Amino acid sequence: MILKYIFDRIVALIGLLVLWPVLLIVAILIKVKMPGGPVFFVQKRVGENGKLFDCHKFRTMRVNANLNLNVNLNLNLNKNKGCYMH
Repeated sequence: MILKYIFDRIVALIGLLVLWPVLLIVAILIKVKMPGGPVFFVQKRVGENGKLFDCHKFRTMRVNANLNLNVNLNLNLNKNKGCYMH
């Protein structure tokens, strides 16, 4: 089991070393194209044995998009009156 742990860490480190230029470019593009917010979105997730951990992802939504969700849903519902989803 200890060999798998060491192998996983070494492969992850090699992957990060190989991909860091791409990750840096993505971070810069997010900052330029969507200013006014963080580059990373952090969310609590449930892991093994119900233990919470922080999941870090590149931000792909507008800042405070979750606050505008109901407004956007209501606009879409009003716009599509007469359309029924089954």
